[in-house]
Amino acid sequence: MGRLIPAGTGLDRYRGIQLLTEVPKEEPEAEEPQLTPEEAAALDFLRKDTDTVAEG
Repeated sequence: MGRLIPAGTGLDRYRGIQLLTEVPKEEPEAEEPQLTPEEAAALDFLRKDTDTVAEG
């Protein structure tokens, strides 16, 4: 009594056990929509405007 059993030295019948586990399916990441140059310029303008307000 009181002796440790080293890991991986179990009974033969338990060495080949495979666990059945469910792996969650990965959801595809949402792609950013393609913007026209005008839309991109408008977003840049709005971002700069909000940055200026946050700094002041």
